[in-house]
Amino acid sequence: SGSYFARDASYSVPFCNDCKDPQGRNVMLLCLVEVGLSTIGERHIRNLPARFSGQAMEGQRYHSFVDSAANPEIFVIQNASQIYPAYIIHFQK
Repeated sequence: SGSYFARDASYSVPFCNDCKDPQGRNVMLLCLVEVGLSTIGERHIRNLPARFSGQAMEGQRYHSFVDSAANPEIFVIQNASQIYPAYIIHFQK
């Protein structure tokens, strides 16, 4: 669970069909996202897991989920304070 973000805008374009401005152009929000330390997300994981299992680092968690450790394209953020809206992009397909 969380807010999903794509590395590449082209991934999000198919989801913009219902987002229109008054002139009928598609609208997309470009955000700066603080991803921090990421871990691979899986369907059964609901909360970000702990980063370390030792007592010295108890309570520290990962900051985001990704689809791939080597080349992440999708990021999932669970804390809204990590998301900074930067630009509203108007475009036509």
